[in-house]
Amino acid sequence: QQQPKQHQEQFAVQQQEQLPPPQHKQQLQPLELVAFAESALERAEQAPPPAPLHPPTGQQAGQQAGVLLETEDVAPLELSALISYLEEEVADKELEERAHASGTEALGNLCGHGMEGQEALDAYVSELVVRIRDFPYGQLAGPPGLGIWVRDEVVAPSFRGRWDFYSNKKRGSGFDLLSLEQMLCGENMLLDRLRHVRHTASL
Repeated sequence: QQQPKQHQEQFAVQQQEQLPPPQHKQQLQPLELVAFAESALERAEQAPPPAPLHPPTGQQAGQQAGVLLETEDVAPLELSALISYLEEEVADKELEERAHASGTEALGNLCGHGMEGQEALDAYVSELVVRIRDFPYGQLAGPPGLGIWVRDEVVAPSFRGRWDFYSNKKRGSGFDLLSLEQMLCGENMLLDRLRHVRHTASL
């Protein structure tokens, strides 16, 4: 009976010898902890300070929202500035005379930027939209928000169906000379609407 017991003890000893030694978590000694803390403090002191957080100015906040807000340090503009520009543009380009001439002949005589005909007209409309869209509506004299209202409710709808005012992209067949002249100079169209706003709001 003692012999089997002796074999069991020897087998248990052999199993213990085959087992891998237990793994102990590496712990920092007191001196190592001090060195680690000093190193971390040194890195923190060398790191650049975080950028200060500042609320956006009135104009920056307006641009983030997709609009231009009135600012106190900018002189107000009169709506007459936009009206005068459009009137001069119509006169300089002789738009009314060209629009009422023979359609094919008038369009064929258009040229600019190395383009002719409808392609030249599309390029001109694109430039015109940029100038009208980038007018500083937020600086118009009057109550807050009036300039943005003029842009979104008076100007932009005039281009609807033929040109996307905000993205400046042609829609459908776009403008021909007659429809462009009518959009600008027609009764109750863009120039008439702007004059009505100027008169009503005393701008």
